[in-house]
Amino acid sequence: MSTDELSFSEVKLAGAASPLCSLHIGTALAGGVPLNREEPPPRPPPAPPRPPPQDLSRYRNAERLDLTLCPRVTDASLSSISSSCGSVLRYINLSRSRFFSGTGLSRMVAECRNPMEIDLSNATDLRDAGVAALAAARNLEQLWLRRCKLITDMGVGVELVAVKCNDIRTLDLSYLRISSKCLSPILKLQYLEDLILEGCFGLDNDSLAALKHGCNSLKVTAPLAASLKRLVMLQSLKLDGCSVTNEGFSFLVARQKQLQKLDITLLSPDNRYFYRSSYKFL
Repeated sequence: MSTDELSFSEVKLAGAASPLCSLHIGTALAGGVPLNREEPPPRPPPAPPRPPPQDLSRYRNAERLDLTLCPRVTDASLSSISSSCGSVLRYINLSRSRFFSGTGLSRMVAECRNPMEIDLSNATDLRDAGVAALAAARNLEQLWLRRCKLITDMGVGVELVAVKCNDIRTLDLSYLRISSKCLSPILKLQYLEDLILEGCFGLDNDSLAALKHGCNSLKVTAPLAASLKRLVMLQSLKLDGCSVTNEGFSFLVARQKQLQKLDITLLSPDNRYFYRSSYKFL
Protein backbone atom coordinates (compact mmCIF):
# COMPACT_ATOMS: atom_id res chain seq x y z
CA MET A 1 0.00 0.00 0.00
CA SER A 2 1.38 3.37 -0.95
CA THR A 3 2.12 5.94 1.74
CA ASP A 4 0.65 8.66 -0.46
CA GLU A 5 -2.92 7.48 -0.39
CA LEU A 6 -5.80 7.46 2.02
CA SER A 7 -7.43 4.03 2.30
CA PHE A 8 -9.94 2.14 4.37
CA SER A 9 -9.93 -1.64 4.66
CA GLU A 10 -12.08 -4.10 6.50
CA VAL A 11 -10.35 -6.59 8.74
CA LYS A 12 -11.94 -9.26 10.92
CA LEU A 13 -10.19 -10.03 14.17
CA ALA A 14 -10.28 -13.46 15.65
CA GLY A 15 -13.40 -13.76 17.73
CA ALA A 16 -14.79 -10.38 16.66
CA ALA A 17 -18.47 -10.30 15.78
CA SER A 18 -18.27 -7.46 13.28
CA PRO A 19 -15.57 -6.18 10.98
CA LEU A 20 -13.44 -3.29 12.10
CA CYS A 21 -12.31 -0.43 9.96
CA SER A 22 -8.57 0.05 9.67
CA LEU A 23 -7.41 3.56 8.73
CA HIS A 24 -4.07 3.99 7.03
CA ILE A 25 -2.89 7.58 7.53
CA GLY A 26 -0.53 8.86 4.88
CA THR A 27 -0.50 11.86 2.60
CA ALA A 28 -3.66 13.01 0.91
CA LEU A 29 -3.70 12.81 -2.86
CA ALA A 30 -5.23 16.26 -3.30
CA GLY A 31 -2.26 18.52 -3.72
CA GLY A 32 0.07 16.26 -1.73
CA VAL A 33 -0.68 18.11 1.53
CA PRO A 34 0.03 16.14 4.72
CA LEU A 35 -3.13 15.57 6.78
CA ASN A 36 -1.40 16.42 10.01
CA ARG A 37 -0.15 19.82 8.80
CA GLU A 38 -1.91 23.08 8.16
CA GLU A 39 -2.11 24.34 4.60
CA PRO A 40 0.40 27.19 4.04
CA PRO A 41 -1.06 30.61 3.26
CA PRO A 42 -1.22 31.53 -0.44
CA ARG A 43 1.61 33.55 -1.86
CA PRO A 44 0.88 37.17 -2.63
CA PRO A 45 0.60 38.02 -6.33
CA PRO A 46 3.78 39.32 -7.96
CA ALA A 47 4.24 43.04 -8.11
CA PRO A 48 3.33 44.58 -11.47
CA PRO A 49 6.22 45.54 -13.76
CA ARG A 50 7.69 48.90 -13.03
CA PRO A 51 6.84 51.58 -15.61
CA PRO A 52 9.42 54.16 -16.64
CA PRO A 53 9.59 57.29 -14.51
CA GLN A 54 6.95 59.82 -15.40
CA ASP A 55 9.13 62.84 -14.72
CA LEU A 56 12.02 62.73 -17.17
CA SER A 57 12.84 66.42 -16.94
CA ARG A 58 16.03 65.56 -15.04
CA TYR A 59 17.36 63.65 -18.05
CA ARG A 60 17.11 66.29 -20.75
CA ASN A 61 20.67 65.60 -21.89
CA ALA A 62 20.27 61.83 -22.17
CA GLU A 63 21.47 60.66 -25.58
CA ARG A 64 20.99 56.93 -24.93
CA LEU A 65 17.96 55.44 -23.18
CA ASP A 66 17.75 51.74 -22.28
CA LEU A 67 14.29 50.64 -21.13
CA THR A 68 14.85 46.88 -21.12
CA LEU A 69 13.95 46.73 -17.40
CA CYS A 70 10.70 48.63 -17.96
CA PRO A 71 8.27 46.25 -19.68
CA ARG A 72 5.27 48.59 -19.34
CA VAL A 73 6.05 51.42 -21.74
CA THR A 74 2.89 53.09 -22.99
CA ASP A 75 2.28 55.76 -25.59
CA ALA A 76 2.16 58.31 -22.76
CA SER A 77 5.63 57.18 -21.69
CA LEU A 78 7.01 57.66 -25.19
CA SER A 79 5.38 61.09 -25.37
CA SER A 80 7.05 62.04 -22.10
CA ILE A 81 10.40 60.79 -23.39
CA SER A 82 10.15 62.77 -26.61
CA SER A 83 9.18 66.00 -24.84
CA SER A 84 11.95 65.66 -22.24
CA CYS A 85 15.00 64.51 -24.17
CA GLY A 86 13.87 64.21 -27.77
CA SER A 87 16.14 67.03 -28.90
CA VAL A 88 19.30 65.11 -27.95
CA LEU A 89 18.15 61.47 -27.94
CA ARG A 90 20.08 59.23 -30.32
CA TYR A 91 19.38 55.71 -29.12
CA ILE A 92 16.42 54.02 -27.42
CA ASN A 93 16.08 50.35 -26.53
CA LEU A 94 12.52 49.03 -26.28
CA SER A 95 13.42 45.41 -26.91
CA ARG A 96 11.66 44.14 -23.76
CA SER A 97 8.89 46.72 -23.59
CA ARG A 98 5.25 46.42 -24.52
CA PHE A 99 1.95 48.34 -24.39
CA PHE A 100 3.01 51.01 -26.89
CA SER A 101 1.60 51.46 -30.37
CA GLY A 102 2.45 53.18 -33.61
CA THR A 103 0.91 56.39 -32.30
CA GLY A 104 3.47 56.64 -29.51
CA LEU A 105 6.32 55.75 -31.86
CA SER A 106 5.21 58.40 -34.34
CA ARG A 107 5.16 61.10 -31.68
CA MET A 108 8.56 60.08 -30.39
CA VAL A 109 10.40 60.07 -33.70
CA ALA A 110 8.80 63.37 -34.70
CA GLU A 111 10.58 65.10 -31.80
CA CYS A 112 13.95 63.43 -32.34
CA ARG A 113 16.12 65.52 -34.63
CA ASN A 114 19.38 63.59 -34.35
CA PRO A 115 20.38 60.40 -36.18
CA MET A 116 18.43 57.67 -34.43
CA GLU A 117 19.01 54.07 -33.42
CA ILE A 118 15.82 52.24 -32.35
CA ASP A 119 15.65 48.69 -31.01
CA LEU A 120 12.13 47.24 -31.11
CA SER A 121 13.14 43.58 -30.89
CA ASN A 122 10.67 41.15 -29.31
CA ALA A 123 7.74 43.56 -29.73
CA THR A 124 5.39 40.67 -30.42
CA ASP A 125 2.31 42.93 -30.50
CA LEU A 126 3.76 45.35 -33.04
CA ARG A 127 2.11 45.17 -36.46
CA ASP A 128 2.75 46.66 -39.88
CA ALA A 129 0.90 49.87 -39.04
CA GLY A 130 3.16 50.43 -36.03
CA VAL A 131 6.28 49.98 -38.12
CA ALA A 132 4.93 52.36 -40.75
CA ALA A 133 4.90 55.07 -38.07
CA LEU A 134 8.71 54.91 -38.05
CA ALA A 135 8.76 56.27 -41.59
CA ALA A 136 8.54 59.74 -40.05
CA ALA A 137 12.06 59.25 -38.68
CA ARG A 138 13.88 60.45 -41.77
CA ASN A 139 17.16 60.44 -39.81
CA LEU A 140 16.85 56.78 -38.77
CA GLU A 141 20.19 54.98 -39.14
CA GLN A 142 19.80 51.70 -37.26
CA LEU A 143 16.63 49.68 -36.70
CA TRP A 144 16.22 46.30 -35.00
CA LEU A 145 12.92 44.43 -35.51
CA ARG A 146 14.13 41.01 -34.41
CA ARG A 147 11.32 38.55 -33.53
CA CYS A 148 8.50 41.03 -34.18
CA LYS A 149 6.52 38.12 -35.54
CA LEU A 150 3.34 40.01 -36.46
CA ILE A 151 5.21 42.12 -39.01
CA THR A 152 4.79 40.83 -42.55
CA ASP A 153 5.21 42.13 -46.08
CA MET A 154 1.46 42.15 -46.65
CA GLY A 155 1.24 45.75 -45.46
CA VAL A 156 3.48 48.72 -46.10
CA GLY A 157 5.42 48.77 -42.83
CA VAL A 158 8.92 47.57 -43.73
CA GLU A 159 8.67 48.80 -47.32
CA LEU A 160 7.59 52.29 -46.27
CA VAL A 161 10.47 52.55 -43.80
CA ALA A 162 12.91 51.53 -46.54
CA VAL A 163 11.46 54.12 -48.94
CA LYS A 164 11.31 57.04 -46.49
CA CYS A 165 14.35 56.40 -44.28
CA ASN A 166 17.15 56.60 -46.81
CA ASP A 167 19.98 56.83 -44.28
CA ILE A 168 19.52 53.36 -42.76
CA ARG A 169 22.83 51.57 -42.26
CA THR A 170 21.75 48.63 -40.07
CA LEU A 171 18.49 46.72 -40.47
CA ASP A 172 17.64 43.56 -38.50
CA LEU A 173 14.58 41.68 -39.82
CA SER A 174 15.33 38.33 -38.20
CA TYR A 175 12.41 35.92 -37.76
CA LEU A 176 9.95 38.16 -39.60
CA ARG A 177 7.36 36.66 -41.93
CA ILE A 178 8.64 38.44 -45.00
CA SER A 179 9.37 37.32 -48.53
CA SER A 180 11.36 38.66 -51.45
CA LYS A 181 8.57 41.18 -52.07
CA CYS A 182 9.95 43.68 -49.54
CA LEU A 183 13.59 43.25 -50.57
CA SER A 184 13.35 45.53 -53.59
CA PRO A 185 13.06 48.83 -51.64
CA ILE A 186 15.52 47.57 -49.01
CA LEU A 187 18.22 46.89 -51.59
CA LYS A 188 17.86 50.44 -52.89
CA LEU A 189 19.11 51.86 -49.61
CA GLN A 190 22.29 53.65 -50.58
CA TYR A 191 24.07 53.42 -47.22
CA LEU A 192 22.90 49.99 -46.02
CA GLU A 193 25.84 48.10 -44.53
CA ASP A 194 24.35 45.46 -42.21
CA LEU A 195 21.27 43.47 -43.21
CA ILE A 196 20.30 40.60 -40.87
CA LEU A 197 17.78 38.08 -42.23
CA GLU A 198 18.23 35.19 -39.80
CA GLY A 199 15.21 32.89 -39.59
CA CYS A 200 13.31 34.54 -42.46
CA PHE A 201 11.94 31.31 -43.90
CA GLY A 202 9.93 33.13 -46.56
CA LEU A 203 13.12 34.02 -48.44
CA ASP A 204 14.32 31.69 -51.18
CA ASN A 205 17.13 31.39 -53.72
CA ASP A 206 15.70 34.21 -55.82
CA SER A 207 15.92 36.45 -52.76
CA LEU A 208 19.60 35.63 -52.35
CA ALA A 209 20.18 36.38 -56.03
CA ALA A 210 18.54 39.76 -55.54
CA LEU A 211 20.89 40.44 -52.64
CA LYS A 212 23.88 39.62 -54.80
CA HIS A 213 22.98 42.02 -57.59
CA GLY A 214 20.99 44.68 -55.79
CA CYS A 215 23.01 46.12 -52.93
CA ASN A 216 26.66 47.05 -53.29
CA SER A 217 26.96 48.82 -49.95
CA LEU A 218 26.69 45.63 -47.85
CA LYS A 219 29.96 44.85 -46.12
CA VAL A 220 31.88 41.65 -45.59
CA THR A 221 32.74 42.14 -41.92
CA ALA A 222 34.64 40.09 -39.36
CA PRO A 223 31.52 38.23 -38.07
CA LEU A 224 30.73 37.04 -41.59
CA ALA A 225 34.35 36.05 -42.13
CA ALA A 226 34.30 34.19 -38.81
CA SER A 227 31.30 32.14 -39.94
CA LEU A 228 33.41 30.82 -42.82
CA LYS A 229 35.74 29.21 -40.31
CA ARG A 230 33.43 26.20 -40.13
CA LEU A 231 34.13 25.48 -43.81
CA VAL A 232 37.36 23.65 -43.13
CA MET A 233 37.70 22.43 -46.74
CA LEU A 234 37.20 25.87 -48.34
CA GLN A 235 40.00 26.59 -50.82
CA SER A 236 38.58 29.21 -53.19
CA LEU A 237 36.39 32.19 -52.30
CA LYS A 238 34.85 34.69 -54.72
CA LEU A 239 33.26 37.91 -53.44
CA ASP A 240 31.75 39.75 -56.41
CA GLY A 241 30.39 43.22 -55.78
CA CYS A 242 30.96 43.00 -52.03
CA SER A 243 32.44 45.83 -50.02
CA VAL A 244 35.07 43.95 -48.03
CA THR A 245 36.19 45.91 -44.99
CA ASN A 246 39.80 45.92 -43.86
CA GLU A 247 38.75 44.08 -40.72
CA GLY A 248 36.96 41.38 -42.68
CA PHE A 249 39.83 40.98 -45.12
CA SER A 250 42.37 40.65 -42.29
CA PHE A 251 40.16 38.07 -40.59
CA LEU A 252 39.93 36.02 -43.77
CA VAL A 253 43.68 36.00 -44.27
CA ALA A 254 44.41 35.16 -40.63
CA ARG A 255 41.82 32.43 -40.06
CA GLN A 256 41.38 30.70 -43.43
CA LYS A 257 44.74 28.94 -43.48
CA GLN A 258 43.57 26.40 -46.06
CA LEU A 259 42.33 29.11 -48.48
CA GLN A 260 44.32 29.04 -51.73
CA LYS A 261 42.53 31.69 -53.78
CA LEU A 262 40.54 34.79 -52.86
CA ASP A 263 38.91 36.71 -55.71
CA ILE A 264 37.49 40.17 -54.94
CA THR A 265 35.68 42.45 -57.36
CA LEU A 266 35.46 46.04 -56.14
CA LEU A 267 33.05 48.58 -57.60
CA SER A 268 34.49 51.98 -58.41
CA PRO A 269 33.09 55.04 -56.55
CA ASP A 270 31.15 56.23 -59.60
CA ASN A 271 29.69 52.73 -60.23
CA ARG A 272 31.03 52.73 -63.79
CA TYR A 273 33.66 50.00 -63.76
CA PHE A 274 35.18 47.29 -61.61
CA TYR A 275 38.55 46.61 -60.12
CA ARG A 276 39.43 42.94 -59.89
CA SER A 277 41.98 41.69 -57.42
CA SER A 278 43.09 38.11 -57.06
CA TYR A 279 45.24 36.82 -54.23
CA LYS A 280 46.79 33.38 -54.04
CA PHE A 281 48.00 31.82 -50.84
CA LEU A 282 50.52 29.01 -51.30
